[in-house]
Amino acid sequence: GKKSKIQSTWGKLIRILLATKYPMKIAMDRERVRAFQIEHFGRTNADHSMLDLMPLPSGSINKWFYSKLGMRHLESRDAYQRQYRPQRIELFKNLIAKHKPKAVVLCSFSHLRSVWPVLAGGTFRKIQIEGKKIYYRKGGYTHYFVIPHPAARQSLRNEFWFGTGCFIRRTIASKCIRTPSHGGTLGFN
Repeated sequence: GKKSKIQSTWGKLIRILLATKYPMKIAMDRERVRAFQIEHFGRTNADHSMLDLMPLPSGSINKWFYSKLGMRHLESRDAYQRQYRPQRIELFKNLIAKHKPKAVVLCSFSHLRSVWPVLAGGTFRKIQIEGKKIYYRKGGYTHYFVIPHPAARQSLRNEFWFGTGCFIRRTIASKCIRTPSHGGTLGFN
């Protein structure tokens, strides 16, 4: 409802989304972020999508609760990823090919050298935003951005998330950039 708290991970992603469309005053406004979370974020009729690469929830990367189920492909996080990651990557590639989003935001540096290049069709180049790094690649119609996972423990200020959204907005609008992430993706049209 109207008194809902802004979920910390979602709030950062929402600031990116808002910054792709609105000036800083709107994208940084807590009440606008809260309203977007309540009314628009991740909805089936939204202009963006929220997808998890490996969607089984876990409180931390060091905990794995699913081994108790007695299923071989869930006996460990590694077994789960070996079984399902290739299928999930292929699913995401197909969704991107079908819907042709202008941008895909990949959350997590841990997949920068392994998963994200397979998904995006090549390597990424480093870019600085607010003194922090993100990575970028143009692949066909889609611009791919690798950002720190919003739930990671680094201390990134809201200005970083806003700056990332502004960079995405400028990149999508520009034709001049041409270059050869538990993770997730945020794609929008």
